[in-house]
Order: sequence, then structure tokens, then C-alpha cells
Amino acid sequence: MFVKGEYWSETLPGDRETAIAQATPKSAEALVPTPRGKRLPELDILRGFAVLGIFVMNIIGFSMPIGAYYNPAIAGGIEGADLVAFYLQDAFFDGRMRAIFCLLFGAGLALFIDRAMQHGTEGLRKVHQRYLWLVVFGLAHTFLLQMPGDILFEYGLVALLIWSAVGEAPRRLFSVGVILITVVACLGLMDELSIARQDAQKMEIQSRVTAGLEVSDEERTALDEWAEDHPAVRLESEQAEAQSTIESMQAARTWIATWFQLSEHMVDAVTISPDSTHFLSVAGTMLIGVALFRWGFLTAGWSTRSYVAFILVGLLAAFATHMITRAWAETGFGYGNYNLDALWAFSYEPFRILVAMGWISALLLLTRAFVDVGPLRWLAQTGRMALTIYLLQTFIATVLFYAWGFGLFGQLGRFQVLCVATGIMAMLVIFANLWLSRFRQGPMEAL
Repeated sequence: MFVKGEYWSETLPGDRETAIAQATPKSAEALVPTPRGKRLPELDILRGFAVLGIFVMNIIGFSMPIGAYYNPAIAGGIEGADLVAFYLQDAFFDGRMRAIFCLLFGAGLALFIDRAMQHGTEGLRKVHQRYLWLVVFGLAHTFLLQMPGDILFEYGLVALLIWSAVGEAPRRLFSVGVILITVVACLGLMDELSIARQDAQKMEIQSRVTAGLEVSDEERTALDEWAEDHPAVRLESEQAEAQSTIESMQAARTWIATWFQLSEHMVDAVTISPDSTHFLSVAGTMLIGVALFRWGFLTAGWSTRSYVAFILVGLLAAFATHMITRAWAETGFGYGNYNLDALWAFSYEPFRILVAMGWISALLLLTRAFVDVGPLRWLAQTGRMALTIYLLQTFIATVLFYAWGFGLFGQLGRFQVLCVATGIMAMLVIFANLWLSRFRQGPMEAL
């Protein structure tokens, strides 16, 4: 049964389908794509920026071993321009673009549900159909295009779980979203504290062995296993594994050989495990996005002073992230500094959302002042084709970096990879604008 919310005007009795059917206006227009003249340009501009920004991080996963995404010492280089590129990615893009995209997905979910609610059982069917197909697209993206870090699958699943709550009051949705994000941050902190406690126990056993004291067989076995994952050798082990991955990927000369090389990562990407907090993070961010859309934050409805304040907060969060990473860099990007690990784990979720809101605020101020300027119009067109652009990014990157294509996997430094990404993004913006000059929708959006 639907619960009355601030934006759904009446309480609907009985089961969902009956209730929606009773509320359906007889003169309702067909539930079709929003005409261009009725679209919200702010959302399209933000979506275009986010889908391009996501590629700044995703291209690392296509061009290097997965571990390089977070640790530049594993692959990609830690000197000069490569290190600067990592710092910029880490502070301004890592998780930040996904946060923007997820907030906007929440806004899009609210828009679609609002329209669907006017179409009774047909609208309800469209809701389920839309997000079930998104799940299918995500699976195809993962296993056919060989994308080991897809977001469509989890977005579709989460949308199917939370769509009926979208009509609740924005304050309630925002509060639940913040609670979920806080839970994820606390669970991350608890995981790091647990690792620190386990390592401390192993160190205590090691000290007893060194002193010649007796230890149990169970303790000795645990110590032997820990020797392979000791913080002092963990980075060296990951670097060796990364080099092995590069060699294996370069040797995988066919699509199917590459598929088997990436199969474990692809399965992980679509596996819902009890200890995974990523779905909680996505749900929390989406709910916050719905609230921010209802309040007008995502459509340039707030004051200039408010957006400037969020830009400053976002910059502070980015600076704090950079300082944590700089402290990590001073250790050679190694492991075993448990205080840094705990701080990073707890701050990652809130910082990425704050930086995302800073990006959004800056773009909305630009939109307010220069909405008709060329680059913003180009971004808006790109945002209208976000699904097509997202999938094309994967296709182009796999052709460039996988061995069945041009085989550049593991051959470029991080800065060089970002230069390649910039060129690809420019091409995709041009493609989106040329396509929409002739067609109403992008090809995947139409499908």
C-alpha cells in the first residue's frame, strides 16, 4: 500500500495495482519520453558531466590491473605527472562522479515515478519494466562488453527496491539516505579496526616466537598464513600480482581468452554478498538525490550564496582527502598504517558526496549564468544520451586496451591514460551532438 507523501497528493487504498488504477486520470497522456522542450537542462548538463567524469576513473580499470584504481604504486606510476594525475583523480573524481550520477539517478527516478503514478497499472508496469531492463543492460555490459565494474546492474536493482518510497516527504528520504551513508562509513571503519586488531594479534604471536616462547599449532598456522599477507610484504605481493595480470592480459589475444581473465572480477561486480555495503551506499545516495531534487537543489533553485557554500565545503572535503592520501604517499603507498586506513575508510563516503555536491553547485552556477553557451549545450546533449555514452566508453576502452584490440593494457602511465580519456570524451561529446541533431534519442535510450 502506498504511503501518502508530500508529492503524491492522495492516500491510495488497497493493493498497489488497484490503488493506482483508481487514481489514473482518464485523459492521461501516453507515458513516452519527455519532449526536448520540456526537459530540465540542468539535469541534462549535470548528467553529461557525470557520465564523462566517470570515465576518468573507469579507464584506469580498463588500462591497468584493478588494484591500480586505488593504489598507484601497483601500476601506473608514482612520480611526476603520473602522481599528480593520481592526486587529482583521488580528490576530485574517485567516487565523486558516481555520486553525482547516483544523485541524478534518484532525481530521474522521482520524475519517472511521478509520471508513472498518473497512468495506473500501465505506469506500474512501466516502472518495473524500465528497471528490470536496466538490470539486463547491466549484465550485458558486464559479461558481453567485459566491464568488471558496471553500475547499471546495481542501479536497476536498487531502483526496484526503493521506487515505492519516492513519494515520501523529502526530509524523511534525506534522513534515511544520510543514515544509510553513515552506516556504510561506520562499517568501513569497523572493518579497518578489525584488520588492525587481527594484525596486532599476529604480531604478538610473532614476538612470542621470536622470544623462543611456546605457541600452539593453531597460532603457528595462523602466523604462517599471515606471513604471505603481512603489511610489510602486501604491496610487494600486489605489485607482483599486477605484473602477472599485465602479462596474462597481453597474452589473451581473443575475446573469450580475455573474458576468462576477467571472469572473477565480472562475477564479483554482480554478486550480492552479505558483507557488501555498496548497495546500501547506492540506495542512500539515490534517496538523497530524490530529496535534493524535490527541494530544487539539482535544478538551480537555491540561492547563489548556498551554492557557493557547497563549493567551499566540497573543496574542503577534497583537500582533506588529499591530505590523507599525501600522508599515505609518504609511506610509499604501503600498508600497515592503521590510523590512516581507518580515517580513509570512515571519511570516504561522506567526502565523496560532499565533493559531488560541490561539483554540482559549480556547474549549476555556470548553468544559471551561461545556459546557452556552447560547451554547456554540448554537455546537455551528452547527458541526454548518458546510457549510450556510458556503454560506448566501455566499448572504445576495451578495443584500445585489451589484447584482442590494440593491446595497450599496462603499457601507459596514469597521465598518458588520462590524456587518452580526454580525447575519447571529446569524441563522444561530438558524437552525441551530431546524433541528436538528427534523432530524438540516443540508440540505447530508444532501445
